[in-house]
Amino acid sequence: MIAKTALSILLVDSSPSESNLTTSLLVQGNDQFKVYQADSMYEATRMASRRSLDIIVLELNLPDVSGYKAFQRCLEKFPQLPIVIYTQQNNEIIGVQAIRAGAQDYLIKGSVDARQLQRAIYFATQRFENSSQLANANQQITQRERKLREVQEIGGFGSWEMDILSQEMWASPKFFEILGIQQSTNTLRKRVYLEMVHQADKDRVQLFFTSLIQSNHAQSCRHRLMINGTSIKQVTITGRVHIEDHSQHVIALGVLTEISDTGMEQKSQDDQRYSQKLVKLRDKVLNDLSFHIRTPLYSMVNFLYLIEESPIKIQNKDALKGLKYSLDELQQHINQLITFSLAAEENASQNIQSFDLRKSLQMMEKMLVFHREHHPVHMDIKLDQRLPREVSGDQTKMVQIFYNWLTSLSISAWNLVGSVYG
Repeated sequence: MIAKTALSILLVDSSPSESNLTTSLLVQGNDQFKVYQADSMYEATRMASRRSLDIIVLELNLPDVSGYKAFQRCLEKFPQLPIVIYTQQNNEIIGVQAIRAGAQDYLIKGSVDARQLQRAIYFATQRFENSSQLANANQQITQRERKLREVQEIGGFGSWEMDILSQEMWASPKFFEILGIQQSTNTLRKRVYLEMVHQADKDRVQLFFTSLIQSNHAQSCRHRLMINGTSIKQVTITGRVHIEDHSQHVIALGVLTEISDTGMEQKSQDDQRYSQKLVKLRDKVLNDLSFHIRTPLYSMVNFLYLIEESPIKIQNKDALKGLKYSLDELQQHINQLITFSLAAEENASQNIQSFDLRKSLQMMEKMLVFHREHHPVHMDIKLDQRLPREVSGDQTKMVQIFYNWLTSLSISAWNLVGSVYG
């Protein structure tokens, strides 16, 4: 006996005699097959709506549709049932087309006996069941893959695996997206990945792959990738060795995670705020330095000039002259230190506003009056009529820088004269 399980068969054949002959072949020595007859596609549809069927045996010559179209119509009406074509049409082209389209078998009447026909019916149901299970499994795999891609998009990571021997890597679409590669296939060589690694991180990534092969534990490596040779991306690659059960094949499995720049941006903002605080502190220190050191230093220099020119007899004029030169040099260096510290700082806080340039230069000239009275080297400021009257900038710093520069030149010139005629 062929069938171990009862099958309900719908036989669709327009010829009553042929239909009865086929039925006798199906039930000959077999009490597991129950056969229902229909003489048209319309009648087959009506009967199928009232009975639970397992398989359809189809003759292609029907009164309402015939040939390959008869099979197409049957496939449309009963996609959930296996179809075996059992017909008088010995047409190889139609048979091949029908098998490719989903028919389980194509049999010619008179070419098979009862046992062969029964076996063909039984095997057809088994193939269809296996095929349906495989299709459902593929659908579930497809759904899982789609969910996995969604999870990878949300988490910002891509999955990968690598053949240890061939060094060929298989990767998910998100993996290629992180690498900035237009995906034409889901594979790439390990060397292609290594070529994208930042030059300073290559040794570390090479060590990661080496450690991965030598260890049974998960390994991780944070590094930089050069994307299209123009931008840098921070990533972490993680993986471990896996041995496949059925083939004992050794592969490496892992994920590639893109690291968000949010933390780095926050750190940059914090550093910027900290730098601004330092700039304010530096300005305060420089202002204090200017007031508490340069002011008394100027006074000491001026007192020395007064002493030198006084009628009081000084016993050690050389010592007095040396002290005067030392103070002049110290004053010059302090002026330069403060001036260059203010001028060289790009992020220094500034009080930008419009002011009268000529008035500022005239004020600076007045500041030089006292200095000029005690130095044989005189410096005058002459204003060019082409100078604009109103400019925009930090008035205080401009006056301070020019004054320091002019006094430093004056002191240097006086020291030079002193060294020549002293």
